[in-house]
Amino acid sequence: MANTLSSDNTKHLRHSGFTATITDSFNAVNPNVRALTWDGTNVLSTDFGGSNKYYKYSGFSDTLSDSFTQANAGKSELTWDGTNLMSVRSSSSRFYKHSGFSSTVTDSFTASIPSAPGLTWDGSNAYSSDDLSGKHYKFSGFTSTITSSFSHGLSTPNALSWADPNLHACASGSSKHVKYSGFTSTVLDSYSTGDDLGMTWDGRYASVGSTSPSVSPSASLSPSVSVSPSESPSHSPSASLSPSLSPSFSPSISPSTSPSISVSPSLSPSIPPPPNRTAIYIESTGGESLTVASEF
Repeated sequence: MANTLSSDNTKHLRHSGFTATITDSFNAVNPNVRALTWDGTNVLSTDFGGSNKYYKYSGFSDTLSDSFTQANAGKSELTWDGTNLMSVRSSSSRFYKHSGFSSTVTDSFTASIPSAPGLTWDGSNAYSSDDLSGKHYKFSGFTSTITSSFSHGLSTPNALSWADPNLHACASGSSKHVKYSGFTSTVLDSYSTGDDLGMTWDGRYASVGSTSPSVSPSASLSPSVSVSPSESPSHSPSASLSPSLSPSFSPSISPSTSPSISVSPSLSPSIPPPPNRTAIYIESTGGESLTVASEF
């Protein structure tokens, strides 16, 4: 479940969803915390009137993993565009795009609004709020061109956050968090808070953090589905029994039939073979007749 993250003067707070219930918190490195945002994995924040630094924490913890000094003191709000840090100096309404999480500024513009105490990004466009005109503004991309606005009716708005598809706002003067319907003045939900100065939504850039990787590995179960190779070899040998049947069958029939048919020659001599015969010849002398006796 995605949750609101907020900051007061000294702490970073995690809410339960979009409610006033606090489930976790940690102390900021320096007091005078002004704003925070979420990069999909880590809390990013800045202080105001203190060390004028940006901080990157390890996840949602007090372990500091990186920091740099603000290029221009007085930047009071920040957001993350999925790759780069964005910040704004509210007193001059000057917006900055940084190179990743660094002090290097790659782009900037000045908006024609009285002040800009809030900043967020919806993936395509920048948004800001103004406590003097009492409006929220939508810009065209990262440019000074304003494409839409509406009156927010809040006292001292401090921060904005985009929780697709709705805009969230934090107002310390009104001591509440507000959820709008899209980018309109229609309020869907709100709750009372303390003196919160910063606000963001940890469901932003979920694909950069746990979601895109968590679904992907579970989807990679396909290798286990590709058990077909194990079936193929186990089936192949059994199928290859045909050659073993072929030789064992062919020879047994061929020789056994062949001799039984070729036995006809042994049947053809049905006429008994000539018997053994012994002849005895007796011849008399003196003119007597010759007598032949035969014995079979």
